Amino acid sequence: MTELAKKINVSPNTVSRWERGKRLPNLDAIIALAKFFKVSTDYLCGLED
Repeated sequence: MTELAKKINVSPNTVSRWERGKRLPNLDAIIALAKFFKVSTDYLCGLED
């Protein structure tokens, strides 16, 4: 979690909130997550398999 947070420039607490369903990532974070995991934003949003 800490490595991910550093790579996408958010706090570890933010990642934890996403994981626990307490918050949703904003568009910039979704794009950064897609790049980090090498998937599309549509995949992250559940719009494609």
